[in-house]
Amino acid sequence: MSGYTFYNNTELSVSITSAQTGTITKAQVCGSSNNCYSEAITFSYPGKLYLNLNNMVGAAFAFQYYNNYTLILTDSNGNHDFQAHYTDPYAPHLANVSFYNNTAMAMYLIGNGTQTQCGGDGCGSGTIVKAQVCYNSSCYSKTTTFNYPGFPSVSLNLNTMSLSGTAFTFNTGYTYQLILTDSDGTSYSLQITR
Repeated sequence: MSGYTFYNNTELSVSITSAQTGTITKAQVCGSSNNCYSEAITFSYPGKLYLNLNNMVGAAFAFQYYNNYTLILTDSNGNHDFQAHYTDPYAPHLANVSFYNNTAMAMYLIGNGTQTQCGGDGCGSGTIVKAQVCYNSSCYSKTTTFNYPGFPSVSLNLNTMSLSGTAFTFNTGYTYQLILTDSDGTSYSLQITR
């Protein structure tokens, strides 16, 4: 498997590349508790396989953002397992970060969506309501309202944020953890390096 795309909560496509041709005779999609959908198929690879949970039997779940799924494809050589993760198209994705000095920075965030999810790569939008910058076990935090995409999507100054732990500054060559919380209450962890 060289790639996959979730289209909604019941459909996905799987790109299968191989130096040799073959035929897949069974496809299974399994959730976290090993509940599996199953479908007898005849699909010749290489190529793109489309799966629709509504056409499969054996389980009762829909694809949900942030979840991992196991795809089991069966051909004459047996079962082949692949992992797929359903990303949120409206999750923030860090496109660029700028450090102004050792206490201030700005980020350009875009959405995490794809062409099939919302019309273009990097599509999607959202609002960040809390930002945290952490180094080791110390964190600066701030409640805020930043909308993305846009620049700056988020601008932070450690001097105006509340500190938990030991004070730190942005030093060249160091990596920091950025935790962004959106208006739905979901937190996203990003790594930034000055």
